[in-house]
Amino acid sequence: MRENLLFYGLRENQQKNCEQTTKQVIWERLEIVDNIIFDRVHRQGKPHLGKSRPIVAKFYYYTQREQVRTTATTKFDILKNADLGIGVQQTKTVLTKRRQMSDEFNRERSAGKQVKWTGSRLMVRNNSSDQVREVLN
Repeated sequence: MRENLLFYGLRENQQKNCEQTTKQVIWERLEIVDNIIFDRVHRQGKPHLGKSRPIVAKFYYYTQREQVRTTATTKFDILKNADLGIGVQQTKTVLTKRRQMSDEFNRERSAGKQVKWTGSRLMVRNNSSDQVREVLN
């Protein structure tokens, strides 16, 4: 899963190829013109009426995956305005741990602190200091 990224918000269409759809987002929204090479690209999970499933893209080169990920981070507002998202695929255990700590995440964020996930660890920084601490469950 190290080479995977998830692409959210892309409408499902029976005629469209997932790889072409993903490359189109990379070219048009992220403005990356490199020839991105994938091992596999497919939808995740079972289809549900009215919901679009995320696309899992396994990149052949980790450097290309990182280029897309970092560019998506810098162009977050552009993607958000288009109701799109790009993120790292996480394991089930990491996602379970994050769900368990979602209350702590919301509490720290509402207190005006900078909050960030690092894998399954919740990292918090006070706005007034440079110290980062881990919130333990």
